[in-house]
Amino acid sequence: MQWQHGTFQELSNGSLVLTPFAVDGRQLMSDPCNYQSAIYTRYNQSEMFQRYSIYVDPYHQVLRIDMYRFDGSPLPPMYLAYNPPQMLPTSTLNPTSTATGASSTATSKLKRALGLTDQNQPPLDYNKLKEKYGTWVEPDRWWWIGIGATGFGSFLYFYF
Repeated sequence: MQWQHGTFQELSNGSLVLTPFAVDGRQLMSDPCNYQSAIYTRYNQSEMFQRYSIYVDPYHQVLRIDMYRFDGSPLPPMYLAYNPPQMLPTSTLNPTSTATGASSTATSKLKRALGLTDQNQPPLDYNKLKEKYGTWVEPDRWWWIGIGATGFGSFLYFYF
């Protein structure tokens, strides 16, 4: 999973260039089959779209944007969900000493609490979580609790 935000620039030839804020982008690298570790790392990749078109979608009756990658291949359409759009600010959300000159204490505490410090973060250790919280962190346990609750709810629904 990747997340980033930033600014855009429309060029004279009709193409768009998206430039993310380098300090705000994140990428979650995990192995869902081996739910023992997940790592958040910084992510920063600019993107260029060859062209785009905005129009009212004839089926949904809302504004739609069609974007085409740098090579002309189409991307899935996007639809306007809010009018006016609810957007992140066009400034960094995660100021660091390299981005703004200095970080506030409150921001530093928040970054540490969320695991977004400037150093590379170690992966989450499943065994340490299990030691701290016991067997309640086991995904298999939650799976079977969910199956049991669904079965019990289905029984009640159909019996009564």
